[in-house]
Amino acid sequence: MSVVVFTGTLSQPRKDAAAEAPCFLVCGAKVGAKKMEEAAKLGVATLTEQQWREKLAAADSAADEATAEAEARGFRVQPRMTKITTFLVCGDKAGQKLKEAQKLGVTVLTEGQPSKKRAVEYDEETGALNGIEPKVLLVDGAFHDVKSASGSMYIVKRLGRVYSCSCPAWRNQRHPPTSRTCKHLKELLGVEYETVRARGSATAPRGTASAGDSGSSRAVVKTTAPKVLLAKKWEREKDDPVGWWISEKLDGVRAFWDCSKKIFLSRLGNEFPAPSWFTAGFPDDVHLDGELFGGRGAFQFTEKLVYKVFDAPSLKTKQFEERMAHAKGVVDKASSKYIKWVEHTKCESLAHLDRVFNKIEKLGGEGLMIREPGSNFHDGEVEVLAYEDGEGKYVGMVGALRCRMASGKMFKVASGLSDAQRDKPPAIGSIVVYKCQELTNDGIPRFPVFVGLAADKSRPKDPVIANALDQDA
Repeated sequence: MSVVVFTGTLSQPRKDAAAEAPCFLVCGAKVGAKKMEEAAKLGVATLTEQQWREKLAAADSAADEATAEAEARGFRVQPRMTKITTFLVCGDKAGQKLKEAQKLGVTVLTEGQPSKKRAVEYDEETGALNGIEPKVLLVDGAFHDVKSASGSMYIVKRLGRVYSCSCPAWRNQRHPPTSRTCKHLKELLGVEYETVRARGSATAPRGTASAGDSGSSRAVVKTTAPKVLLAKKWEREKDDPVGWWISEKLDGVRAFWDCSKKIFLSRLGNEFPAPSWFTAGFPDDVHLDGELFGGRGAFQFTEKLVYKVFDAPSLKTKQFEERMAHAKGVVDKASSKYIKWVEHTKCESLAHLDRVFNKIEKLGGEGLMIREPGSNFHDGEVEVLAYEDGEGKYVGMVGALRCRMASGKMFKVASGLSDAQRDKPPAIGSIVVYKCQELTNDGIPRFPVFVGLAADKSRPKDPVIANALDQDA
């Protein structure tokens, strides 16, 4: 604990001053010689009131600047540590925080070290980071098959300085894509290389991509996660696909086109770097949902890469057929060769679905997507009843919200909650908004996703979904 002694006449009440002061002897206008002698004997620094205020202001300014810089470079700054904390930055007297960091396995840095962490030197030719070369050099845009101990096959891809793996461990991480890693990447590129890359990428300064480059100098920046439809596995025995829309399942990267900022975002709200020559001519009046696709069995961020569009989330109140027609018109009018529409075919029968699947499979495609006609998002409002404890990386945080509908039925919602919301969840009794595509036969939301707090609402309101109860659960 910091200790301060005030002496002499101060312009500020001592109680107020003590609440703000660090560890010094602060001298007012009339200070006795005895106090000064005691300070010298004890080795306590002495400051005038003006010097103390200047020092305190400088310290506050430094803390604010450090926080702003960290947030600008991709870090989320929070007052307390959890299992997802990456670094603890310490001043001279860290105290109990150091023990907490050790217990949680959090890396501890001194004040000067974060800037050193940001100084990652990258060699374009060898791929080396701070002189450490990867065990295997992946060409930009290339992919590599890896096999797990259980025999499962996964694909490692490189896009600029972003290395990804199709394994669940990589995909389910909450960190930005640039700072994620997994055991397959460590085995392929080397543990030491991955340690430097994952930490350095998260803090890489944002640059400007120029024509012809891969955009790899730009950092992946976290923003609000876009609202897009998510797929679920089709069950042949339960769901009749006749009348549904069939399209090819692309082996690319899911990307949301934010027309207002002219950037690509992942489902979690992380920005995908894209060069200006690629996005020139993209629409600026409608958000789009699609995939960055380089061809079946290939992924390379070159002129072969295109953005394949299959939805327009801007029109979320419209049914899919209306969104599809509008999005196709936007894509057809776009003055860019790098944006294309994903063709959709209405399913005539199970046999028709099988024929289309076999055709795509022979061409080396990944599979099919089928979409129910008239599908869209539906919002509902529920009352928060209780919290469920988090597990795994969410230990010590909220895992899910236990909610009650206007109908009196209860369900839990976990998807869509950010780390900050899990740390400080909506209050018990508050009304929150969620979204879903449909209701089950029991009248509860299927795959509900948390949207936010309904601050102006005092009671729950259920979504109105036509024929929802006639659909198979």
